[in-house]
Amino acid sequence: LMMLVQFFLIGFEFLILLNIYFLFSFLRYINSFISHSGNLPEGSRRKARDKLLLRLQDHIVDINAIVRSRVLQLWTRLARNFQIPLAFINGGLIRDACSRLIDKSINVRKNAAIFLTAVLQYNPFGPSDALFFALEMEKCLSTILRSIASSQASELAEIIGFIVETNKFSIRNSENAVREFFRAIWRYDSAAKEIIIKAAADLFISANKNREICAKKTAENLIRIILNVPEEERISVEEVYFVRGTVADLSKCIIDSSINVANLSKFFFSELSKKVCYRLLWISKYKQADSLVEKLCQRLQSTTSQLVFIFFKLLYSYFKNRISDNKIFKFYKVL
Repeated sequence: LMMLVQFFLIGFEFLILLNIYFLFSFLRYINSFISHSGNLPEGSRRKARDKLLLRLQDHIVDINAIVRSRVLQLWTRLARNFQIPLAFINGGLIRDACSRLIDKSINVRKNAAIFLTAVLQYNPFGPSDALFFALEMEKCLSTILRSIASSQASELAEIIGFIVETNKFSIRNSENAVREFFRAIWRYDSAAKEIIIKAAADLFISANKNREICAKKTAENLIRIILNVPEEERISVEEVYFVRGTVADLSKCIIDSSINVANLSKFFFSELSKKVCYRLLWISKYKQADSLVEKLCQRLQSTTSQLVFIFFKLLYSYFKNRISDNKIFKFYKVL
C-alpha cells in the first residue's frame, strides 16, 4: 500500500511538472503570435492567439498552487512586454488575478500582487479610456487591504509595492490604503519595518533635482497624507515619519531662504503639532502628560527647528499642566 501511495505521489508531481512545461511552451507560441503592441488583424492567427491566452487565463484558478503561481509569472512577463490585448485586460483577467490576492498560497499571493503592479506600470490606457481599468484596480485595492494585517513579511513587499503604484496613479482610496499599511510599522519584525520605510520614502520624498521643487513637493506629499487622518491612524503615520527621518530633514526647510518652501514646511509642522496637541486633550492625569512631554523632548532633541515649532504650538494647546510647561520651557531655553 505504501509503495502504491508513493507511486501515486510521484505520478502526481510528474503531472504538475508536465503541466508547467506546457505552460512555458504556451508562452513561446504566444510570443510568436503577439506583436509588440499586443494587437493582430482579424484572422486565424488572432483566433489562435486568443485561444492560447484564454487557456492561460483559465490556469490562474487552477487547482494546483504551483501552476497558479507559474501562470501569474507568465502573465507578468507578458504585461511587461506590452503583449496583453486590451480585450483580456477588460475581459476578466484583472478580476481573476485579484481573486488570487487572498489565495491560500503565499507564492500565489505574491505573484498576483507582482502581476497587478506590472499591469499598472505598463498599462496601455490613455486618460479617455482608463475608467474601467481604474475601477478594477480600485476593487483589487480593497481586496488586498484585507490581507495586510495577516500577511507575512515575505509577501509584504509585493503587497505594499502594489499599493504604492496605485497611489502614484491616483487610484481612488489609495491614500487610505497607504495609511492602512502604515499600521504594520508597529510589528516586531524588523524586515517589515524596513519595507514600510522604503515605501514611505518612495511615496513622499520627491526625486526632483531642483532643491526648491524637491522640498516643496515633499512637503505637499506629507501634508496630503496627514490632513484629515482619523485619530486611530495618526499615531502610525507619525511613527513612520519619525522612523524614516523625513520630519527631521523637512524641519531644516523652516528656515529656508525660499519663502514658499519655508511656508509649506511651517504649515506641515503646524498640522503635525495639532495632532500632538489633540492627543493632550484626552489626557486626564498629570503623570500621563508629564511622560508624553518628556518622551517628545527626548525623541526630537536632535532636530532643533522642529522642536521650536512644536513647542510653540504646544504652548497654545488647551491642556495646561504646570509640570509639563516647565519641561517645555526648560528644553526651549536650551535651544
